[in-house]
Amino acid sequence: MKKTVAALALMLGLSFCFAGCGGQTPPGKALEFDKIAGYTDKMPQRLEIANFKYGAEMPYGRYNESGNPDWHARSFAFRAPVYDYTPRVSGAALEYKATSDWKSEDSKDDCNYFTVYGSDTQTGAGAAIADYRMYIPALDEEGAEIGFGKYPKEYENYLDLSGYETLFIDLDSVSSQKKNVEYAVYWLNHGGELQKLYDYAGESGKRQTVKIDISDKERDAVEFIRFEQKMKDISSDETVTMKLYSIRAEAPAPVNVRHEDVTGMDVTSEYLGNVLYTKWGAYSASGFYDSSDQKIKIWYGAGTAECDSSDNVYYTECSDLSEGFSKPKRITTDDSTGYKLVDPSGKLKKHDEQIGYGGDPSVIKVDGTYYMYFSALENGLDDGTFTHWNKIYVATSTDSKTWTVAGVPLDCHTGGTLGYGGGSPSVVYKDGEFWMYYYTQAPDYRYPQEPCGLVLKKSTDGIHFGEGIEINRSMSTMDVKYIPSLKKWVSTYYAEENQFMQGAKAGVRIAFSDNGVDWDFDYSNEKMIAQNFDYPINHNPGFIGNELGQGYETMFLTYGANDLPLTVDGYWFSAAQYDARQLEWSRITIK
Repeated sequence: MKKTVAALALMLGLSFCFAGCGGQTPPGKALEFDKIAGYTDKMPQRLEIANFKYGAEMPYGRYNESGNPDWHARSFAFRAPVYDYTPRVSGAALEYKATSDWKSEDSKDDCNYFTVYGSDTQTGAGAAIADYRMYIPALDEEGAEIGFGKYPKEYENYLDLSGYETLFIDLDSVSSQKKNVEYAVYWLNHGGELQKLYDYAGESGKRQTVKIDISDKERDAVEFIRFEQKMKDISSDETVTMKLYSIRAEAPAPVNVRHEDVTGMDVTSEYLGNVLYTKWGAYSASGFYDSSDQKIKIWYGAGTAECDSSDNVYYTECSDLSEGFSKPKRITTDDSTGYKLVDPSGKLKKHDEQIGYGGDPSVIKVDGTYYMYFSALENGLDDGTFTHWNKIYVATSTDSKTWTVAGVPLDCHTGGTLGYGGGSPSVVYKDGEFWMYYYTQAPDYRYPQEPCGLVLKKSTDGIHFGEGIEINRSMSTMDVKYIPSLKKWVSTYYAEENQFMQGAKAGVRIAFSDNGVDWDFDYSNEKMIAQNFDYPINHNPGFIGNELGQGYETMFLTYGANDLPLTVDGYWFSAAQYDARQLEWSRITIK
């Protein structure tokens, strides 16, 4: 006797909603920040595992497949599902496909899909399976030499979901003949056995977000999620298309919460998971809550579709935290995305050139004008040792879509000691002045005696800045906010393992100052904010403050999260670490 959908759900401890609820989490209330306290509502811990909006997620192959740098942190194991019979078609018809790519407009209907065909030579029932990997597969066997392009098996980054209780999978299955459909979902935890998560038998075309309780399952090293599309009669002309929209995991509240005294300030921090699932290694985010339209607006740096080891700026926004952030828009130097960076001088590299035009954005909004400061890369540089290095540019906009370069607040004429130049700006507007913090290895040519290291410059117009003031010669970069209600400056920075003191963990920390110049640092592990400490490193952090770049007593704090190491035994690890990197966040409350 055939089981009903409801019966199957009860047996497996599942719940779901069909497409009548849009396949999305029900919308919450309007997003409101208190002017002093910030956003203090309770938050879940959420990990967006996959969002199938960026094109077909083909098997990872950065080093063994040329002509396509468009890799994802997670991907299908093969180019097409695996059949247990011989389908009547072959080649591209069987491959995974997508309704959208990274440039297309955001839509809740964006998905990856595959179509399952019957057979001309066989009869009876059959099935096709699609394995969606949670890790980047190794390029070399365990113990292989580590270097650029090497990726030993011992570092395979299986997905740890041990801090999460519920898995949500948004999917659909559509019969060409509108017949009932059957499919199942499984997963494999490394070292364990394949486990069934969900089973469906019912009406075609009923998109649903399946809610699966995973709290009692082994889930510290998930290798893949398997989607099995069943065919009742493979000799018929029927085809069935499975559509995959998103996968996420949640815990009802943050699991990792810390309460610490950090240089005299009471700090509570909560790890919230990731901001969104994206690609090309998101990091170095900056943003604010815009009270004029009640949105969180975030700009961040990431790689590009055209070239390895390149940087552009991307933009995402959120008006409802229960719905999450929008599909990011890339700011290009042409009209291809609707978000454009115009450089009247013509010096900046193009968005699709090798190394790109730059990243590390810091964005504020003053009197209706957006100011975006970023690490910029110019053409035609050569100091006899280096042929490219960072400068700091500022671009302005009135609509946050068309940006025009307005000046060069930091113009280094050499790459400095290691060829970095100067970059990673962080800008605060306070009492009619723009305070720009940045890291540099070379002075501005207009002030040849100014210091290097972590430096502060000030301006009254946001474009022309004076001579730099030394903050800390050993600190590489900080994102800074001023909190008016506390009359305190707060910064966030990251350190690599043992960088500032022996035994110090790699990761994100915070510091405080009374005047924005003299800072109190505590490098001890106990004073680190809540974050995923199992990762090799979390880095390039940035606060979400208000439009002026000032802070709240409770603030979100974003950072690039690498579950593959940057270096091992002195070798640069592998460009796979760029593809694995995601933008994660925590929330801190300061008293």
